[in-house]
Formats: sequence, C-alpha cells, structure tokens
Amino acid sequence: MNNPSRGFDIFSPEFLRRQQDFENFWLFMMKGGLDKAARDSIGRASAAFISQKVGPSLFADGRIPLDERDRPTVKNLQKKGYAPVPNIFSDAEIEEIGAYVQTIPAAVSGGVPESHALLKDVPPAAGFAHFHGAAVCGCPPIYRALHDERLISLASAYLGAPATIGITTAWWSYPAPGGAEGMQMFHHDRGDFRSCNLFVYLSDVAAGTGPHSFVEHTHDMEVLLPLMSQRLGSNPEMFHKFWRWMEQHRKTDDEVRLFFPENEVLSFTGPKGKSFFEDTRGLHKGTRPQTGPRFVFEIFYSVLPKFNEVAKPQRRADLRLPAGLETDSSKLSPLVRYATRQYLV
Repeated sequence: MNNPSRGFDIFSPEFLRRQQDFENFWLFMMKGGLDKAARDSIGRASAAFISQKVGPSLFADGRIPLDERDRPTVKNLQKKGYAPVPNIFSDAEIEEIGAYVQTIPAAVSGGVPESHALLKDVPPAAGFAHFHGAAVCGCPPIYRALHDERLISLASAYLGAPATIGITTAWWSYPAPGGAEGMQMFHHDRGDFRSCNLFVYLSDVAAGTGPHSFVEHTHDMEVLLPLMSQRLGSNPEMFHKFWRWMEQHRKTDDEVRLFFPENEVLSFTGPKGKSFFEDTRGLHKGTRPQTGPRFVFEIFYSVLPKFNEVAKPQRRADLRLPAGLETDSSKLSPLVRYATRQYLV
C-alpha cells in the first residue's frame, strides 16, 4: 500500500533503485552518516573512479596537466590544507565586481528575515548579503576566473580527478548584533567527500573586519591521524574525546584551542585581492566582523556534482560579455568545459 506522506511506495520494485534514492543515500553518508575517516576514504575512492571514468576523454595521456609553478601549491594543500596563490583579480577587476553586484539582488540573511534585495536596500541589522551562482556568472572578471584552466588544473591535481565547479559565490559579511553563528563558528564542510575552495578577498581584511580562520592539518585523515596519534596517543581518554569532538559540525574557539596551539589556528588578513586555496573539510570559519564589513569571492571545486542542488546551467552565448571572453562552448578546452558544466553550457 502506498504511503502518501512519504511520497513513494516501499513495496515497489523501484524502491531504493531510483537515482533519487541513491542521491539521498549519498547525502546521508556525506552529511553525518559516516565519520571523517570513512568520508575521506570514500573521497579518495570517488576521485579514482571519476579520474578513470572521464580522464581519457579530457586528456590525451589521461593525466591532469599541471604548471610546474603550481606544484608547491598542491604540496602545501596536501600537507597543511591551505596554500596562497597569486592574486586572481586586479584592483580594476575588483572594482568591476563591486559595481556589478550593486545591480543584482542579494540573498539577505543573519539577524533579519531572509529576503532578496539590492545592496542599497540591505537592512542595517543584516549579517550577510550573498550573490549566488547564476547571478554572478555574467560578471566578466568572475566569468574569466571560472574558465581559468590553470586554476581548474591546480584544483584537479589536488583532488586527484578532474574538478567540477559546484559553487560560485560572492558575499558581504556585516558587523551585526549578537554572537557568532553558522559559518562564523569553526566547522568542517561536507559539500563533497573530496573538495577544495578558492577564496579571494574583494575588500581589505583586518582583524576587525572578519578574517577567514583555518586550523592547519585538519583537512585529511592521512595528515590528521598521525599528528593526533603523536600528540594524544599516550592519553587514550583524550584521544577518543578528540575524535568524538571532531564529528561535531560546529565548534567553539575554546574547544579548538583545547586541541590545537595558537600557531596552528591561522587568521588570514590582507589587502583586497589576497587569494588562497583551502580544503574546507578542515576546521575553518569566517570571523564575525566587528569594525567593518568584508567582501569575499569563492569557487568550490569538487570531485562530484552537488546532489542537493538542481543544476540549471545558463547558455554562455546568452551572456552579455565583452570581446575576448570565449562564449562558444565548443571552443573551450575539454577540462574547462567539464568543470563548468553545472553553471554554463
């Protein structure tokens, strides 16, 4: 008998065989159904599977091309979980992005009812103004960054498989009443079993304007397990307490400092344009601004597409872009076309 409240018939031969069932199971494992060790193992397995599946179609020799200048960046990502890169945008391009987002609605949240508004109409008490995916793809500097084959190759080399761009966003974080909440508390992302992010500051970021923070060595079990075994292995009670704590999604600053020294809890300040890669499977947060707002751009690179979002790609040819930016998909390199397929066709 059908159960209307559930929306499916558990006695049907199709139950648990549909694509949606698989995706729900995958999300269950990703979002908390597995511990970090298992998630990281599945991440490596998914990278091997995708590389085997699509690599021969993207690369003549099946290997991801990587500029020699980027090998140290990949090594730093592997060892520490983050790595600085040369500025992605010029000052003029940052000004162009700032002007562009003035013209499109932002998703407003944090301390106010969620809504959409132009920046000039964002309530003073708001904590965030986000510009998501499709809304920012038509901004020329952002379009260029999305199609930057060197960035895609770098991310792919770190992931061990051709990267998929799953999130592109820019957002303002504002000083707002109250304490830290949501992504302003230390947490680890569960957007994919294997992923990395590019962050670019689009405003000057000082201690009071919400610097991004990251805890070194927390991104991957192959790095974290040996480190904590050395530190806590002689204290079984504390060792087990640490791994139980790691499975909490949100963590306070005091909890983090209980297990990690100050020199491993990094705070990234710097002028607008500062750019860095980070594996946000490691502990991180965006510090709550106190003295002024912060403007940031992000690209999320993953091995698999995001199963909890429906892809609604735009046609490149429909974007009003200046000459010099390729909008003919057939002329893009296979790697770039593959990486951007969730957003643009």
